[in-house]
Amino acid sequence: MLLSLLSFELFSSQNSEQVNNIYFQQIYRMNDPFEKAKDSNWVDYGYTWYSGADSLSSDDGAKLRFRYYPKAKKPIGSLSELFTTVRSDGFANVELVVGRKILNWNPADQFWVTGHLGGRENFELLSSAREGIVGTIVKFKPSKNFLIELMFSPLLIPELNPNVDVENGKVTSAAEWAKKPPQRTLVLNGNLVPNKYELRMPPLEDLIIKPGGGLYVEYGFNRSWISAYWSYKPEPRVRVNAEGGLTEEQDEVSVPFWPFINYHQVYGTDYRYVGNDWKFNLGLERNCPDHGQVKGVEIEYFKIKSTYFDESFLHSSVIFDLPFSYKSTLSLNFLNLLSDSIGLSDSFLDEPVRWQRALGLNFSIFLVEKVRLILEYIHDMRSEDRTLMTKIQYYPYKGIFTELGSETVWAPILTNYWSMYRTNDTAFINFGTKF
Repeated sequence: MLLSLLSFELFSSQNSEQVNNIYFQQIYRMNDPFEKAKDSNWVDYGYTWYSGADSLSSDDGAKLRFRYYPKAKKPIGSLSELFTTVRSDGFANVELVVGRKILNWNPADQFWVTGHLGGRENFELLSSAREGIVGTIVKFKPSKNFLIELMFSPLLIPELNPNVDVENGKVTSAAEWAKKPPQRTLVLNGNLVPNKYELRMPPLEDLIIKPGGGLYVEYGFNRSWISAYWSYKPEPRVRVNAEGGLTEEQDEVSVPFWPFINYHQVYGTDYRYVGNDWKFNLGLERNCPDHGQVKGVEIEYFKIKSTYFDESFLHSSVIFDLPFSYKSTLSLNFLNLLSDSIGLSDSFLDEPVRWQRALGLNFSIFLVEKVRLILEYIHDMRSEDRTLMTKIQYYPYKGIFTELGSETVWAPILTNYWSMYRTNDTAFINFGTKF
């Protein structure tokens, strides 16, 4: 099922390639989810343009994506990056990157997507797509091997996906894997009564006018790089507090809730080595949220309030360029939570730690010229949670593609992060065009 073409141009460059893609996706549920969404198919549009090979090597770039759910009649979108680089002849060692740009200060984020340095796109449950920060990055090279980056962000575009709405007192989402609060509460008389939620949206400026800043330092020698970074900025993810009380009729619990933005410190260090056809990294990262808005009236039978946990991670990876196939790679990744808490929370927009002590594998290979296989598997050795994402892409003609894939979650322990999604296993098929 091919869709009619849409095209628009954001930039032009003789050394760059713009890619528009439109595709139709149909999912098939492998099990019975706790709550089914209205849609099992949708339409996606994406646009990507970089002046170089990718975001890291480009002076200018843009990446955006939109999706429309026809039955829910809801669109979602993400502007991951939109940036340009400014240089001056008088300051040969200084670059100014302006716009929305992914902070590539932690190499492990490309696989684990912790959501500390920037937001997640969150179109799919197992997506590894990231979003950037809005602001200015000043890059200064006092010598060939020494790099300093100063980041200032005057405002925040928080994570917008998966979308969450309130309809007739219920929290809903077009994505059935979106985390939702309890629908009922056990009250003092022993009855289960429905919860009626009411969104109390603060002024928009209270959510987006949130300045932040950071510093990155890197030194290179003999194909090796040592780096360190620190930032104090708003968290990419919106938090929620709520207070609930039984109505006079005692037939429902009225739950007004309000979103807010919390600040956090993120700092870490990393060692990288780049060989001829492989690269290695080893690093540490710590995330320390401010312990700010802890209010949330605790009724003896109901509570929703945001919680705050410091997190420390050790991470390492090895990435190989496979010589026997064009643009094929294999990466082996390790992540270990060094702190004790896994961040469980009553607030439905808070997120506990996804992985505690995990090994991850990503394998991408062209089996033949027009067929590509992508496989990503993660196994948490502490929690025994596992996820598997597979894709087979076929390009029968220039600009035309189809894709078969699946997302599967195993989670034996109810209190861990992935247990919320173990009934959301899906297979999917995409038909689309690139131009």
